[in-house]
Amino acid sequence: MSIQKQNLVTTENAASPPYALNLSETFLRLYLNRDGDLLLFSMADNTYINWLSLTKTTDMAENEAIFTYLSENTPDIVSTVKLAMASTPFDYLGLDEWYEADLFRRHSGGKVWQTPFGHAYSANDMHNHGKYFARSLYNLPAELTAQCRFREADGAYAAVLDWCLREINTAFTDECPAHHYERVEKLVQMLHRERYLLFSERPLIRERYAAFMSKASSLYDLYADLI
Repeated sequence: MSIQKQNLVTTENAASPPYALNLSETFLRLYLNRDGDLLLFSMADNTYINWLSLTKTTDMAENEAIFTYLSENTPDIVSTVKLAMASTPFDYLGLDEWYEADLFRRHSGGKVWQTPFGHAYSANDMHNHGKYFARSLYNLPAELTAQCRFREADGAYAAVLDWCLREINTAFTDECPAHHYERVEKLVQMLHRERYLLFSERPLIRERYAAFMSKASSLYDLYADLI
């Protein structure tokens, strides 16, 4: 199969942005769930995309080919995350329950990609970047699960998440919850960095964390409308 056929952004779900996009500077955003499903977006910004593929983290040859293709090519059809997600079996609103990470293009210090895997990809090794990417994805679920163990502290962290939920829920008791976003913004940022908790083997931890992030997303949307 031609690797371009993996792209779920097509003329059928194309969108027309009301402003100019720089598609040569897209970044990659990956979403990963506990079943090993991988959604990979090429993002022009947080709304518009020119690539979406659905693979498994174990599809090493496919993931290598996709990364190599996106490193060397610029798909020209543009859609939105929400529109393109309709071509998958997954709910756009359910992405809050997936692990999320970004890879950014770099043009300095001999680096061309900044990754969430603990290292950057260098300019003098570009032919291996796809292999590195695929291997890191293959190992990522186990690494996230292992990371959870230390944060969970034998389940004690559930009480911390309960406190965080109570803290953000107080905003929704107000007639205008958006006014409270700035008060809890640092808490939201802190917990956003702990998305690996979605890979916890403890259902209570996953449930509490996902509930907090869902509340945080709703509160931010209200805040964005207000400002």
